[in-house]
Amino acid sequence: LEIVEAHESDINAVKFSSISQTLATGGDDRIIKLWDVVAGRLESRTSLQRSSSGITSIEFDPTGYRILAASYEGAVHLWEVNACCPTYVLTGHRHKVTA
Repeated sequence: LEIVEAHESDINAVKFSSISQTLATGGDDRIIKLWDVVAGRLESRTSLQRSSSGITSIEFDPTGYRILAASYEGAVHLWEVNACCPTYVLTGHRHKVTA
């Protein structure tokens, strides 16, 4: 059993891309981390930052090149997998978005 220090606080969301060996994790530290699964091990790929609140849910789009992430702040962030900050931020929810 290998233990990987992935986030600085609770992890709330874990999602595999349906088209690649990429795993995304998100949590209360406001960061989405992307991991490559290589020979059964996790290798850190990149971190997507700039959410102003903890991540509650993650979903890859069908192409595997974009990630939609919900947050405690009542917003939804859309990232390009290879970008460092969100492409779009959808706001207007009164409470946290969980899915």
